[in-house]
Amino acid sequence: MTKALDHDSPLDLLLVPDDEEKPTLETGLDHDAAAGESERRGVEPADFPEFGESPSSIYHQRWGVVVPRDRARAEELLARVRPLIKRRHEQMDAPVKVFRAPVDDSLEAALRWRDEVYYDGPFKEVPRYLLLLGDLDEVPASLQQVQMHETFMGRLAFRDPTGYEAYVEKLLRHEGKPAHDERSATFYTVHDGSGATRIGHRALVKPVFERAQQEQASAAYPAGELRSLGEGVLSRDDFLGVARGTRGGVMFSMSHGAGAPSSGWQGDRETMLAHQGALSFGSKGKLYASELDERPFLQDCFWFMFACYGAGTPRRSRFHHWLTRLSEHRQYGGLADGVLNSLPDGAAPGFTAALPQRALANPYGPLAVFGHMDLAWTYGFLEFDSGKKKERPDKFYNLLLSMMEGRTAGVALFELARYYNEKLAHIAEVYDAREERRVKGELNPAEEDARLGHLWMIRQDLLGYVLLGDPAARLNYPDFAPARAGASSGQAVAQHPEIIEMRSDDLREPPAERSPSDASPAGFSAAAQAAEPARDVHQALDGDDARARQEVSSER
Repeated sequence: MTKALDHDSPLDLLLVPDDEEKPTLETGLDHDAAAGESERRGVEPADFPEFGESPSSIYHQRWGVVVPRDRARAEELLARVRPLIKRRHEQMDAPVKVFRAPVDDSLEAALRWRDEVYYDGPFKEVPRYLLLLGDLDEVPASLQQVQMHETFMGRLAFRDPTGYEAYVEKLLRHEGKPAHDERSATFYTVHDGSGATRIGHRALVKPVFERAQQEQASAAYPAGELRSLGEGVLSRDDFLGVARGTRGGVMFSMSHGAGAPSSGWQGDRETMLAHQGALSFGSKGKLYASELDERPFLQDCFWFMFACYGAGTPRRSRFHHWLTRLSEHRQYGGLADGVLNSLPDGAAPGFTAALPQRALANPYGPLAVFGHMDLAWTYGFLEFDSGKKKERPDKFYNLLLSMMEGRTAGVALFELARYYNEKLAHIAEVYDAREERRVKGELNPAEEDARLGHLWMIRQDLLGYVLLGDPAARLNYPDFAPARAGASSGQAVAQHPEIIEMRSDDLREPPAERSPSDASPAGFSAAAQAAEPARDVHQALDGDDARARQEVSSER
């Protein structure tokens, strides 16, 4: 579905100051603000992966874990999710691979990690499902940026460490329940009177809802119940009431997300961690993590939260340099200043938002939360690169359809990754055509810059969408029961699953370059040296406090 809108419609942002009711950008930016962001940035896609005919099958696609580099922290987190590792081991009938995170959060380190660590081994044994354990300061966001178009990736991060066990227990309890066909999809727009939520409802929520209704009649859309709520100015209590009564389906919410107060966070990181990304209900308050308790809240659901910082905040926003340029040149009456006030500048670590953390740790909460880990612009569903502003809600419809068909959370999010790959290809084509016109002396710099700038904004926006939760989680619908519900049925299962530890890139030194002091004890074969970290992980999982640790290079 593609529909042209008014050419002079503004570029809107789903952000509101934490201490105010009105959005940060009340009037939006002119759509030409992106012109000039035309230089090449970011990562080129690797060879597009072949997922075969069973992308939701853990048996065929494999499942792995990425842990922090700190050894003690890695073992702690692995121990907390041990029942989930054991379950995935049973489903694959194969070892679970554990990867240590890249050496730092740079794009270069993530690319090297992908090439030298992730793809180090037979291609068929490379896990397409990757669960990241730990927050952004432990497993960097750059990994998701590099891997989003070739893996199904999700993250578990809890400030309260008991959240890991609570989530795993909830997920495994859900997977053990009989399948049901009581499908439901709820669309909730916070109609707070702002331009951003108005255009969000008109150009995204309403078209997706109406298409679902139309296709439901022909059984092309499987949802049994479809609801579109939020008309009028409803409060957080109204939303909580809906969420507590919603079970086993999909929730798609559209609202502003809370950013910094009008005066900035003033160094108050604790409040920032607790408040940034909270759902705003305009004059009716905000929904903070502290508002959630252990009562049911979107129980066994998938929740797609469309709001700025809904999933978290990166160390440095992908839009920082662009907004800085607008501010320095005093473009758009200084509107960019208010947005810059809420942007991370790279001085402090990024973090996952408190609201989805609390929801996922709730024993009666959702199985997965999809959201934005940066500013969420209307570029997510509007495009300008053709010279006219157009609605493009299809990718979100396909994402929700995947959820309702019973596909895994990782496969559902991959609908956005497909679109990301399409835009990367489009950018490459535009660059090639631009170079050809330059050689012929036919280049129109202003027009080319505007087109590439819009494509860059779409790309940057798509990179911000992440999944919080196990990417192998799925709604328990009968039409798509797991292809391999337990490979060891009728057979004894090992007390603890085998884990293969793949060391990170900075430990991959050629043997000849290693000094005697760095080498492993005499008599160790290369295979034994590679397996030693895995043995330590086993001991940690088994609770062996007397384990002997092999100290290897700078990782320790």
